[in-house]
Amino acid sequence: MNSKILIRVDANAEIGLGHFYRCISLAQMLDNSFSIIFAMSDPNQELTEIIKKRGYQLIKLPKLNYRKPDDIGDEEWQFDLVGVIDDVDIVVLDGYWFRSKYQTTLRNYNVKSVIIEDEGKGQYLADLIINHAPSLDSLDYTTDSSKTMFALGPEYALLRSGFLSIAKEFRRSLDSINSAFVCFGGADHENLSYHYIKYLLSHTQLKIHLIVSRTNSCWEKCQKMMKKNSDRLVVSTNLSTDDMILAMKKADFGIVPSSGILLECIACRLPVISGYYTDNQKSIYNGFLNSDVFINGNHLTKDTIFSQVSHSGFLNQLKLCVENQKMIIDGLSNYRLLRCFKKLVN
Repeated sequence: MNSKILIRVDANAEIGLGHFYRCISLAQMLDNSFSIIFAMSDPNQELTEIIKKRGYQLIKLPKLNYRKPDDIGDEEWQFDLVGVIDDVDIVVLDGYWFRSKYQTTLRNYNVKSVIIEDEGKGQYLADLIINHAPSLDSLDYTTDSSKTMFALGPEYALLRSGFLSIAKEFRRSLDSINSAFVCFGGADHENLSYHYIKYLLSHTQLKIHLIVSRTNSCWEKCQKMMKKNSDRLVVSTNLSTDDMILAMKKADFGIVPSSGILLECIACRLPVISGYYTDNQKSIYNGFLNSDVFINGNHLTKDTIFSQVSHSGFLNQLKLCVENQKMIIDGLSNYRLLRCFKKLVN
């Protein structure tokens, strides 16, 4: 029988969907060799259907009162896997609330532990640490074992299989700028999506494809804006991997935060304006900052993109990004991560 992996992750309007989707990506990389179980706090119907559609088991845990990641402070969750990991071989934790007490309790079980984290440093109790941000060093981590493995950098990018495939085959030719792709995930607390498409509609002739969650407070306003600008604006939600890739391939540039969506854009060779609006995005942002794979939006606010889009050398900046992106993601991270997980059980 296959060894069992339990993935403990949550997703909601407060913390977004990024952690969930990168865990789905990891599950896809491993499910031919391992049995996959998800354990989630009060998952909504949409997430439940995604998990079950892929044939993974889902354990629904009681609801937790999440806040924005930047407001977490020293808060952490109580261990909530009692009775559900007795026959599990590996437990994956992805979330800022699974801290030292949680990790210490997990160490009392006969399982291997894996932590997906965003800081690029810190103290962890784990057998494997994953962080796909660039320019990281294992020496910046403190662990409880000299045998802890590290999967650091974009060569371990947690991308869904479609993005890994497109990274190996797609080549982009950029001669003009006619369309924009905008996506800020499920936790766009500042409504940047709305502000950016409003600016693009008012100050450019670009066609725009906005991807936004229905849980976003600006959803209704974006829908109304689409009705008024039906010839230029498309607003989508909950796109499949194939549809997301198609949207990125059709666009000439994007506006995205430095999170998992940036790695997806790089895989599709989509040049973007990128920056951060939450602290957990700074690791990827800082890691890529000097590599010219995106146009620097720095700290993203509602006014960030205005000077960037109107810059006279904007097209040449985008072309440079495309060239540099070719060196970042090779589409082979699934093989590297599978090798790491097999080492944990052998």
